[in-house]
Amino acid sequence: MPKELTEKNKEQVAKKLSELRQKELEVFTHYLHSPWKLFMVNFLAGTAKGLGFFVGAAIIIAILGYVLSQILADIPYLGDFFKNASEFLNATRPNNRLTP
Repeated sequence: MPKELTEKNKEQVAKKLSELRQKELEVFTHYLHSPWKLFMVNFLAGTAKGLGFFVGAAIIIAILGYVLSQILADIPYLGDFFKNASEFLNATRPNNRLTP
C-alpha cells in the first residue's frame, strides 16, 4: 500500500517536476533553433517510415498473392482463368536478358 506523501516530499516532487519541465523546454528550444538538426531528424524519420511501409506492404502483398494463388488454383473456373492469364502473360512478355 502506497505511503502518504508528506509536505516535504510533495515539495521535493514539485521542485523536481519544475526542474524537469525547465530542462525539457531548454532542449525543445535548442532543437527549434537548429534548422539542420530539425531537418535531419524529420528527414530520417520520414525515410524510415516510408521504407518500413514499403517493406511491410511488399511482404503482405507477397503473402496474400501466394495464399490466393493456392486457393484460387483449386477452384474450377477461376483456376482455369488464372492459368490462361498466366500463360498469356508469359507468352507476351518480352525476352528477359538475364535468362539464357
